[in-house]
Amino acid sequence: MFINDILILSMKEVYNGYNDKHVTGKELRELFANCYYCDGRHHDSVRDLTISEYLDFLGIDDNKEYRLFINEYFCKVLNYETDGDIGFFAYLKLSERPAEKYVCPKCGKNLIPKEGKFGIFRSCIDYPNCKGIVNVSHIGSYEDIKRFGYRENNIYARKY
Repeated sequence: MFINDILILSMKEVYNGYNDKHVTGKELRELFANCYYCDGRHHDSVRDLTISEYLDFLGIDDNKEYRLFINEYFCKVLNYETDGDIGFFAYLKLSERPAEKYVCPKCGKNLIPKEGKFGIFRSCIDYPNCKGIVNVSHIGSYEDIKRFGYRENNIYARKY
């Protein structure tokens, strides 16, 4: 369809129960400050990976614009210009948990998130010269953290 000699592409419809937002990469990072990545079959496993680290993994540029489908639990990131899928993730805000810096156990350089056939892990920034890796650890179940809050040693007192 053309309006004023500009081609208007049909945009994807917003999923039921989601809000449609248009943000820059910087605003996207601010929106998910202190949030952690969740995975697993039902996205019920909270990982020791901040959403900011995951956005770096997806290649999000602070100066570009993005379209979000977002609700309380999930976010889908789309390219603002083409409406192409960039990433989909579940998240949980943990403001009481400080983010950590990870260094390679072999050479001491920074680790960056990467995805392999068994999920996300941290790899040395100096790969392939250094093959140091660290698994992204599980910090708790989504349900327990929502109910009881974050615990440093992953100990949750369940009430039955």
